[in-house]
Amino acid sequence: MRKMKRVLSIIVLIFSLYSCNLGRESRGADGYHISGKVTNCSAKMVLLDQLSTQGFSTIDTAIIDNKGNFLFKGVMKDALFCALRFDANLPAEKRVFIVVDSNTNIKIEADYTSIDNYSVKGSKDCELVKELLNINKKMEDKLRALDTKFAGYDPKNIPDSIGKAVRQEYDMIVKEQETSIEKFVTENNSITIYFAGLFMMQSPPVPLLQKIDEKGMKLYSKSTYAKTIHEFVEKKQHLAIGTLAPELNFKDVNDNNLSLSSLRGQYVLIDFWASWCGPCRRENPNNVALYNKYHSKGFEIYGVSLDDNKAKWKAAIDADKLTWKHVSDLGGWQSEAAHLYDVSSIPQTFLLDKAGKIIAVGLRGEQLTQKLEELFGK
Repeated sequence: MRKMKRVLSIIVLIFSLYSCNLGRESRGADGYHISGKVTNCSAKMVLLDQLSTQGFSTIDTAIIDNKGNFLFKGVMKDALFCALRFDANLPAEKRVFIVVDSNTNIKIEADYTSIDNYSVKGSKDCELVKELLNINKKMEDKLRALDTKFAGYDPKNIPDSIGKAVRQEYDMIVKEQETSIEKFVTENNSITIYFAGLFMMQSPPVPLLQKIDEKGMKLYSKSTYAKTIHEFVEKKQHLAIGTLAPELNFKDVNDNNLSLSSLRGQYVLIDFWASWCGPCRRENPNNVALYNKYHSKGFEIYGVSLDDNKAKWKAAIDADKLTWKHVSDLGGWQSEAAHLYDVSSIPQTFLLDKAGKIIAVGLRGEQLTQKLEELFGK
């Protein structure tokens, strides 16, 4: 989800991947061989789509006969995550994901009316992918339950106490998924670690991507996915925990320049937000309470707005009683600060120590409260 994350609205389910990753047990390097049968499907053709961080692109097609059988044969230079699509307009959750290289030799059986109950024979990695998919499925079920629990509230007018409760439960669900995926990456030496890092989470933690990069480059250094993760980690090095936060120096609401480095000697929360961002505005009461509690002890907030309208920016500051430091170049999503900190969704935060080094990323709600209690006491 880019731009603004909606916490409640109906909660957007994380990209459902009903898939199977295939191992390297094979028929030799003479090309891939994917045979299958699909029942309760009226389509006459199945498409084989490549999955990348940019989306899907069709690389092969096969005819479905009147008994539902189909067959793909071909040559692949590199192992690719692919999706079998039995309808040109199918959403992601109606596709069967696999990994294909020139050694792949598998057989797939699926019921179009219940595509997630597929079976794949000929791959050890299949079990690992099912483990990943089970992690995702558990999170989806919990998000659905959370949506149902708070469905009676208007997303545009949620009481502060309810908004806080939603955020706490949402954060716990996401954290549980992150922990499970990190455990998976630690325990498995499989190309599926790239599947976990690239496609299972909206905003994978940098330390997890670093772990995938370190492990994966030893095993799959020539893989397209290895290069993608490695380039991403290289780009993120300047935002890693323990590094000095990149300097920011923009105009405040009174058109005076205010640098991030001028706040050294305090713990500083860089808070990326905007007046038009509902989740940001719902987060503000919690930030106000924390600021009022810890500001005198050495806590400061450096608010970076992604607004492009100064009047609306200032009005939101006044309405939400945000008495901390605020800056903006009024560039919206083209903001120089957002580009420098690789911010693609808001709210987003970076917590700095007194020396200006990053000590935590993405803390909000209860997680931020707990961290500040560690630093300053209750």
